[in-house]
Amino acid sequence: MEHSLIRFLEAHGLGPEVADDLETRRLGADPAMVERILAVIERGEKSMTFSLPWLAADEGRRPPAPGRLIVLLDVQGSPRLLLRLTAVREKRFGDVDAEDLSREGKPMRDPAAWRELHEWVWNARLEPLGRQVSADMPVWAEYFERLAPA
Repeated sequence: MEHSLIRFLEAHGLGPEVADDLETRRLGADPAMVERILAVIERGEKSMTFSLPWLAADEGRRPPAPGRLIVLLDVQGSPRLLLRLTAVREKRFGDVDAEDLSREGKPMRDPAAWRELHEWVWNARLEPLGRQVSADMPVWAEYFERLAPA
């Protein structure tokens, strides 16, 4: 485990023993988007996110599970926020609706805006895998609570 991650966990009362059920992530397609997403989570406006089983499998990540800790990284790769997943639901991309998006950041609570952005972001990530966004593509809706900073 990286030294800055160990220091971050220790600063929040956790030790390296949590490493088995810990994941680090950077949310966002570019530096500006990473910072916007971190800011809306810090303000308490966003308490869920979506991820793709296809990308998780390609990256060797385990499926998300309630109770798992996630450390969100900033643009430089430094630990910034500590989250705990509280619920995970699998849906089809085309079935994501306003109710599903009620805990997303405010601009992404509109299903049309959410779909447009996520098609753009995910198609860029899926293209090297020979895949593309489709209405029946599985997505994970991941609900979380922010643990730190409080």
